[in-house]
Amino acid sequence: MQRLYRLRSAVERVNSRVKGLLGLDKITVRGIAKVTVRSLLSLLVMLAAAVGMAQRQRLKELRMLVT
Repeated sequence: MQRLYRLRSAVERVNSRVKGLLGLDKITVRGIAKVTVRSLLSLLVMLAAAVGMAQRQRLKELRMLVT
């Protein structure tokens, strides 16, 4: 049970970051397909930033995802 709670907490942190940092809290497109594309592109940007930080040995900043 504790493991599931930690996993859910981690997922909620990612959701919060995506909404706040990548602008998904104010989506202006309509339709599930467009929202899905916008969301996936935002997640790809977040992942690319994390990979870039890891490659530059900025591991402490990975959790922040602020460049």
